[in-house]
This record gives sequence, C-alpha cells and structure tokens, in this order.
Amino acid sequence: CPKEHRPDLKEAFEKDENHEYYKALYEQEFMKFLKRLVDQMESRIKKVQQRIDANNTVTELDKDTAEKVNAVNAQISELLKKQDEAGAK
Repeated sequence: CPKEHRPDLKEAFEKDENHEYYKALYEQEFMKFLKRLVDQMESRIKKVQQRIDANNTVTELDKDTAEKVNAVNAQISELLKKQDEAGAK
C-alpha cells in the first residue's frame, strides 16, 4: 500500500472538515482495487476450469480393450464373491 499510516496523519484526517468526502474517495478507490482482484481471480478460475475440462475428456475404448476390461472386472467380481464365501465359513 503506497499510503502512509501514521497516527498523527490519521488524527488530522479524521479532524479535517472534508473527512467524509475524502473517505468516500478512498472507499471508491478501494472498491475499484477489490473489483480488479475479483476480476483477476475469476479469469484465473475460468482458465483453470477450461484446462480441467480439456483433461477430463472421456476417451472411448476400442472394442478389444473394452472386452478385456469387462473380462477383468468379471474376474474381480468372481474373486470377491469367493472371498466373501470363504470369510463366511
């Protein structure tokens, strides 16, 4: 922050007859600063979301690979079933 925050300056500012006017100007300047920050963050969020969306594209498996995946899943299911049966005994 380029502003000086000395107690004597603060006291003089608060006693100034145009205190409310200057305070309003400062608040407007501060709101512009905050808006720029929000805009920058929204822009960053949008870019990151676009990258995430681009990386999350679902690729279709070819028929052979899909069959292999299904076979492995079936084997896993069968082994889990046998494990449950053995554990129940």
